[in-house]
Amino acid sequence: MRGPAIDLVLLTMLVLFIGIQQHARPLARNRLWFAGWVCFYLSYVVWEFQLAQPLLDGLREALRFDLLLLCQLIFVISFVTSAKSLRRVVLLGTVIGIPAVLVFNAWQVTDIPLALLVAAVVLWQVYGIYAVRRLDMRTWRLRRVLILCICVGYGAAFVAHLVWGGNPDMQNWVLAELLLFSAILFAADDQHHTVLGIMGTAGFLMWATFYLADAGVELKLLPGWLHWVGVFWNVPKYFVAFCMVLQMSEDARKEKEQLADRYRDLYEDFHLVFERNPHPMWIYSEQTSRFLSANRAALKAYGYAEQELLTMDVREMLADTAAEDLPDRPPAAASELGQSVRLHHRRKDSRVMVVDVTEHRMLFQGEAARFVLAVDVTEMERESRELLHRAHHDALTGLPNRHELDDRIDACLVRCERDHRMAALLTIDVDHFKQINDTYGHRVGDECLKAVAARLQSRIRQVDTLARSGGEEFMAIIGALQCAADARKIATMLLRIFAKPIELADLEIFITISIGVALFPDDSTDRETLKQMSDEALYEAKRSGRNMAVFAAQHGEPYLLSAGAENLPVA
Repeated sequence: MRGPAIDLVLLTMLVLFIGIQQHARPLARNRLWFAGWVCFYLSYVVWEFQLAQPLLDGLREALRFDLLLLCQLIFVISFVTSAKSLRRVVLLGTVIGIPAVLVFNAWQVTDIPLALLVAAVVLWQVYGIYAVRRLDMRTWRLRRVLILCICVGYGAAFVAHLVWGGNPDMQNWVLAELLLFSAILFAADDQHHTVLGIMGTAGFLMWATFYLADAGVELKLLPGWLHWVGVFWNVPKYFVAFCMVLQMSEDARKEKEQLADRYRDLYEDFHLVFERNPHPMWIYSEQTSRFLSANRAALKAYGYAEQELLTMDVREMLADTAAEDLPDRPPAAASELGQSVRLHHRRKDSRVMVVDVTEHRMLFQGEAARFVLAVDVTEMERESRELLHRAHHDALTGLPNRHELDDRIDACLVRCERDHRMAALLTIDVDHFKQINDTYGHRVGDECLKAVAARLQSRIRQVDTLARSGGEEFMAIIGALQCAADARKIATMLLRIFAKPIELADLEIFITISIGVALFPDDSTDRETLKQMSDEALYEAKRSGRNMAVFAAQHGEPYLLSAGAENLPVA
């Protein structure tokens, strides 16, 4: 019985509406429902065509049946999309179902052997039993039991009628069975007790009942007056579509509620971590750089009250010239987001703290903002500087050590070469220092070394370097000299500053020094060669009687300076 053209319009609107719904929420089940209704719509379109030739009309009916069958199979699959073995079951069903469908299609066009038809029906039911047992339906065992009963009982009745009752309406029997499966599966485990689940199940049952009633009238198993029921044959499918649309809307509502719950949980977790985190954290506006929120650790670390801090600009916390370099950018804007940058922040009491700052973009109360984590590394920075100082300086005197001296010699020689000046490398040794240790002990000896370092340092310019190279030996690099005479004056001055004894508590200790001097570039332009020549000149000063300075000379005689003479040649 053909429906009016209004049904075609309604189905078109229905398919478009479900398509829009699944596009907005593209879940696997929603896409399958849309595909199923497209197949049903195409079957309706095919059904509306009238063909004069019986063969073509049979092919049309076969195509219509295939589209309806595909529609119902898609509906069945849509209810078990979460099953673990679904792909394997569908692949096997395609291999088994194609021959059975070909037999059903052939039945639409011509007579086929009864044995072949029975075999197709049996194969169809056996596959249904396999699929039910293979798919995981343990969440609701009653569904599994009902479908198994339908496969066995329905299939046995179908085969019995084929053998003893004649040729039934194959389309109605097959489609009604699939609709019964959908009716059972629609009552999902999370909604079978709800009104929506009951309505969907009832819709599929009514749809299946119409097919069974039509088949029963054709087989004269039911009275012919039931044909008038066909007037309402469109009602079940619209009822099912209405339930599917409601289910999609209900799923969307539940998803929004779950999303809202997750956001609320995330916010509560963030708020808990934010407030109780031991490190300072705050949020500020990207547009105004004003504080929007700060945790208790930030308030405690910086010494501000919450209301006071919320009136401030984050750039006001900077304690260095970075604020001038970032007039329109926040404190951590000098680095990429998510990367740590080390800054100096000023507390309310004007004390400076060193912090590692990390920023991330976020939305705070609908406003573009940045979340900042500041880790106080003031103590770690101090310890790091101290370790670095120890690595390059002598622990006793605080002077640069041999490694630091090498770097400074290289830098001094580069400057002198650039400025066309001379430099002097002095190796200084305390005379008879072993006797001081043996007489007064190593503790007094250490104090003497510290005093010697202080006296030498008092006569060395800040641009030059005095270093302790080991034991009682010191080295000095003096740059920017005009001539060798400047170096001799410096050596003489260093010798004379030890004319007075070193006073330590109740002790007065007389100390003299010996100096070896090498000149750049007169003696050499290489650091290691200058050091070697300076050491050799020091050895010469020791051998010649100590308390004097000896100048190395690559060309000519070396020069000797004593504490009482300015320029005496070596005898």
